[in-house]
Amino acid sequence: MSGFDPHDAPPEDQLNNCIRCGLCLPTCPTYQLTGRERSSPRGRISLIRAVSEGNLPIESAVFEEEMGDCLGCLACVTACPAGVQYGQLLEAARDQLWRQRSPHWPWWKRTLANLALGLFDRPRILQALTRLLFIYQRSGLPVLVDRLLPGKLREFQRMLPTARWNGSRQCIPALTRPPGGNRGRVGMLLGCVMDVLFVKENLATVRVLQRQGFEVSSPPQQPCCGALHAHAGRLDWARHQARRLIETFEENPVDAIVVNSAGCANLMKHYPSLFEDEPEWQARALSFSGKVKDVQEFLAEIPLDPPIPEAPQPLTYHDACHLAHGQGIRQAPRRLLKELAGPGYRELAEADLCCGSAGTYNITHFETASQLLDKKIEAIRASGAARVGVANPGCLLQIRYGLRKHNLPVQAEHPVVLLDQAWEQAETADRTP
Repeated sequence: MSGFDPHDAPPEDQLNNCIRCGLCLPTCPTYQLTGRERSSPRGRISLIRAVSEGNLPIESAVFEEEMGDCLGCLACVTACPAGVQYGQLLEAARDQLWRQRSPHWPWWKRTLANLALGLFDRPRILQALTRLLFIYQRSGLPVLVDRLLPGKLREFQRMLPTARWNGSRQCIPALTRPPGGNRGRVGMLLGCVMDVLFVKENLATVRVLQRQGFEVSSPPQQPCCGALHAHAGRLDWARHQARRLIETFEENPVDAIVVNSAGCANLMKHYPSLFEDEPEWQARALSFSGKVKDVQEFLAEIPLDPPIPEAPQPLTYHDACHLAHGQGIRQAPRRLLKELAGPGYRELAEADLCCGSAGTYNITHFETASQLLDKKIEAIRASGAARVGVANPGCLLQIRYGLRKHNLPVQAEHPVVLLDQAWEQAETADRTP
């Protein structure tokens, strides 16, 4: 008897596709750190198979620990010669754990888990909390609190981004028109965390698309895409979010849907896999996902007018896991940044090794995440770059924190911000008599 119930059970075809070759082992961050077979993709698939075949109870401490300890970076997907979709197996296993194990948790633990995920689809509450953070940071209290907080709590405070009073929904209109010709209308995902904590990145995305002649539709009623919910193993919740986002852009037709968060775009491109038992919604998801483009992918596929102004600078690039491994996008951002930096571009050693962010992993698994972050910061130091392009909000938070922690005078910026700044500087220079 399987330890999984039929609803959202880990797909058997993916379990059976694993040929146990072990090519995934050297690419797995947790295996690199521990050297334990069970902490590798092959080991975790074996655990999932054991539960599926009834040879291991789902309440096994080892099973629950390993499903939680995985970063979900998908480096194993890139390495796998058999094409095993490890991400589907992991999310399904986590979903089973939530539905079968959480009823036995203390009520407060279940409530906190639901409240935490629920925040990401409450833009007004997120905005209110961000404004409280803004007031707190402007008050000068962080300096005092930093001295009082112990260990991890002090480090968590240092991870916090600099808050702004207004979020993207207050700064970005529902429709932004280009000043010149119209090359089409694109939609833009405002996001949940991106909406309130990465306003600069969202504004830069709109300006870059507008500068290239596109109308930008940013419906303020759009919900969170559900990526964090899927990553946490809450697949029904992720489906609910997916339906709402699909409906939003069906009501606001666009030629493409541009996303500047690697994790969000990865799930949005894989929406159809959420609806394998719902043919009507799967068809709608296929239509929607076919329009989703990472912003760098989108820019690399079109003739840029104006072109990227070359601004020689020591610049490098970190591969966000869900961009490189989830979406297979590696060359598009490099092409853009090489045009920008010219001979100053430097390739980063182990550029696609996870930085340790992985959603909330750097909070729930602080020590492991810190080891990965230290390796990433050392690679940035060795590159000699003054700026590093980082195309995901979680990675930006993590790497910026690491650069401050190690007193490394390097800026971490989303590539679209670097492009926006370069175009702005070129336009300013042209206007200067």
